[in-house]
Amino acid sequence: MVLIKRSISKLFLVILLNLFVYKVFAICQYKEFTQSFNKNIPNPNRGFYTTEITRLSDFKPLTKSHLQKLIDQGRTVLYRAYCLDTLKKSKNISTDFIDKLQDDFDLVESYGMQLIIRIYYSYTKEESDARLSIVKQHIKDLKSILTANSKNIFAIQIGFIGTYGEGYYTNEDFGDRGEINAQQWQNRYEVIKTVLLNTAPDTVILVRTPEIKIKFLKSGILDTGDVVDEKNRNRLGYFNDCFLSSADDVGTFENDDEYNYVKQDTTKVPIVGETCRVYEKRTNCESAIKEMERMHFSSLNSEYHESVLNSWKENGCYNEIAERLGYQLRLSHMIATTESSANSMITFHVEGFNNGFTAPFDYKFAKLILKSDNMQCSKRIPIKATQWVGGKYFSICAYLQLPKNIRVGKYEYVLEIADSAAHKNNKRNILFVNKATQNLNDRLNHLHQYITVTNDEENSTSYCSKNKITNSYCPLFDDNDHEAYAPDFLTELKSNVMKCISLS
Repeated sequence: MVLIKRSISKLFLVILLNLFVYKVFAICQYKEFTQSFNKNIPNPNRGFYTTEITRLSDFKPLTKSHLQKLIDQGRTVLYRAYCLDTLKKSKNISTDFIDKLQDDFDLVESYGMQLIIRIYYSYTKEESDARLSIVKQHIKDLKSILTANSKNIFAIQIGFIGTYGEGYYTNEDFGDRGEINAQQWQNRYEVIKTVLLNTAPDTVILVRTPEIKIKFLKSGILDTGDVVDEKNRNRLGYFNDCFLSSADDVGTFENDDEYNYVKQDTTKVPIVGETCRVYEKRTNCESAIKEMERMHFSSLNSEYHESVLNSWKENGCYNEIAERLGYQLRLSHMIATTESSANSMITFHVEGFNNGFTAPFDYKFAKLILKSDNMQCSKRIPIKATQWVGGKYFSICAYLQLPKNIRVGKYEYVLEIADSAAHKNNKRNILFVNKATQNLNDRLNHLHQYITVTNDEENSTSYCSKNKITNSYCPLFDDNDHEAYAPDFLTELKSNVMKCISLS
């Protein structure tokens, strides 16, 4: 009798489960996205960059016409070098330079671009260099403007020392012509530390070689017991200005251990750079692409070395490199609620593949938007874009509650992938490379999937099955590092209810 009761109970559960599954799939839909791509779409934090170098003694400001030309070419990153030749003996940075720097920041922000910045004092090896005390004070003087404009900065290269900021021809504070003693190394570390502590906590700092980062971290200069200093350890990336140009990139790597260190480290921090000469064994197309995959390259100089760039064009790999530098995010499929009612739960889950060389960095949230003809509802959701590594699948998902005031009607799913300043500048939103979803006007991903909101309160909960999505893990609220988010976003995370506004 007990066995019969258990069998009946199991049968009853199976019937209920089947009814539930039938109901779920009646209001949820699995969608595959077509494999039609516009890979050249301009996206932030990635791609070939161009260079603009200027001296304070003969300052050449950025211009709207030039930036528009770069945007038309698909460029979103600009290398901007400032030679402070008139300030090398000045105790403080001039307000004139700060004003000029702010003008540059305002202009690049208006176009949705970002700057790779290098600051130095001597333009030729015959010129004198600034002393350590002056360099440190100038960096401190720049703290306010660099922090306020952190979203206009792709990265800051550690220049400040030597001709062109390359750290070679300099003075006795830093060690001239590559002859550097222990105290001079410590002075160089002081410059790096001062830059880290006087820029925003999400600003990436780039060093020339892995030796510099390794020795800097071992130097103990950040061992103050301050949590701020500890986090600064993870902000140091690289600029390799002789990429592929010899077996060791012309001295960039002293040994295999350093090479492997950078290969692993660039899964977390950016690397940019340029080639400096033809070295056929490594600059050929096949080797170059493999090396960019290994080193997770975000950006390369589009102007140097011309012979290498021309060889890539002649041998047919330049376009692939241009498309894959940084990230290239392709949507593959989506599962989402297609019918629900006010005050009920909905499921949203998209998955895609990153065909780029590396992950996006400094992107911490997405926004799910439901849009109809007369109402728009939205909710910011956390993402871990730094984990969307090249050659892997990624996911964005959320379980959200429709508000009580949502109107009956049909709404399109729209997805915004934004940095923390996106409410100010949607030009830095990330677009998927799928042709069907791209919208260059609003910089939003229109998914062409819809949810119908009805008065049927029986559809009060609709968790969709994810059994077709097996390629990647989708982090939810509890998985994310809350310390990475601004206070206003942390407040949002306490609720999963969407907010609606009337459009009519």
